[in-house]
Amino acid sequence: DKGFSIVDDASARELNKWLRESVEDAKGAKKTGKNLGPKTTAEKKFIVNVVRGMNSKVVGQITVTTKEGEKEIKDAALELVRKEGELKAGQDHKGITISKNIINIKA
Repeated sequence: DKGFSIVDDASARELNKWLRESVEDAKGAKKTGKNLGPKTTAEKKFIVNVVRGMNSKVVGQITVTTKEGEKEIKDAALELVRKEGELKAGQDHKGITISKNIINIKA
């Protein structure tokens, strides 16, 4: 049989009631499902490179929260480079550039 079958008024009301309930249940399940997972803080990862002339060397990776500003990110990268021994304690750098997720420190 093609097309719609004819239903009496009582059956139509019962069917509509069931459909409304199932839609509300599905919406309720979606809302509670989002809050069940663990709360994660937004973090961003950066690859840190040291550049001397035309030579570049990957030093490591830092992870910072998205709330931190550019200065805090640069300070964390500089700290990593000093910890790895690429820049001595008193030695200064020529500049730090951030592009997407890569930080270049010119030595």
